[in-house]
Amino acid sequence: MPDAAWHVAKASRFETFLDAISPIEQQHPEWAVIVHFYTALHYVDGFYATKGHTRIAGHRRRRQLLPDFEETRTIEGSYRLLEKASQEARYEGATFDGSQVERSKRLYVEVRTTLRRALSLAP
Repeated sequence: MPDAAWHVAKASRFETFLDAISPIEQQHPEWAVIVHFYTALHYVDGFYATKGHTRIAGHRRRRQLLPDFEETRTIEGSYRLLEKASQEARYEGATFDGSQVERSKRLYVEVRTTLRRALSLAP
């Protein structure tokens, strides 16, 4: 079962990918939005792993746990907005302009910063 370190390592790999796609982000902004969400998801799952929830059975269960901990309560709104945007990109073919990608990035950074702090990791 993945532990917090596994999830943080996965998030770090996704962050490396985000850096790599920055030059082409203008052509395919939906991919930045999708990766913002999945990177945030791994920080959430990493935090949950420290609370004994090492196996999260899908997005619904992950959302159900958000209000259970102070750290995740504070980022619940941002996380849900990221999830919604990611779903719109993946399943509805939504397009995103630069300001929407920047908003997605701000939401992701909020989740990342909060949960890295909760995991006692450097910002």
